[in-house]
Amino acid sequence: MKIEILGSGNGFEYNLGNTSFILWNDDESDGILMDCGYAVFGTLRDLEKSGRDVISKLSTVFISHMHDDHVGSAGIFSMFRKSALKRLNRENETTKFIGIDIRPLFDITLKGSPGLYEYDNSESYFKLINVYHGSEIPACGIIINNIMYSGDTYNSLLDTDEAKNVKLIIHEATLKDGPFHTLFEKLISAPREVKEKTWLIHNSQNHLDSGFEKTAKENGFAGICKKGQIINLANNY
Repeated sequence: MKIEILGSGNGFEYNLGNTSFILWNDDESDGILMDCGYAVFGTLRDLEKSGRDVISKLSTVFISHMHDDHVGSAGIFSMFRKSALKRLNRENETTKFIGIDIRPLFDITLKGSPGLYEYDNSESYFKLINVYHGSEIPACGIIINNIMYSGDTYNSLLDTDEAKNVKLIIHEATLKDGPFHTLFEKLISAPREVKEKTWLIHNSQNHLDSGFEKTAKENGFAGICKKGQIINLANNY
């Protein structure tokens, strides 16, 4: 199993890509797309143009919340994947969405196009985590395949019992305090063994320019996520 980072930026950092990654199975025949913001479809198309068959293999999509940098490509991704599956004579397959309920959005953007997706929050193979991302927008993190992902949250997940038990964590961090995102200083006090398996995401270019990666590692974190990065769990964890 491995993780492929599609983007690591916040909502205003197009060059870094929207915070998103693929959780691949061992032979890369099936993947779970973790968030699908406005820049994600373009990144996936670039991978396809490089000769990789990616989109047809992403059978499941997790959406942490309905901000555009986390859900903005979901509609076009679903339509393009359906076309890709048809070319492979697999047109009966759909894309499964988990996490925040995207049906109200898709009722508008995909109206008249049935069979493109299904919504399943039965939590048969994953666990959703309630997070606080401002007072007006529902949001969630997730534990899936022994990976914890925070999505966008003001509250740190690193001090939870779940964080102690998972294999790897991808958690957002910001250097600027506010009511929506986790301040890096809140994460520093987490247990050492939790920080050692935590990769930080939702970066800004200012983070990178200020030496944030060095600061994160000096404080015991595994590192910061970067677009195009591969984290191979079999080798490293």
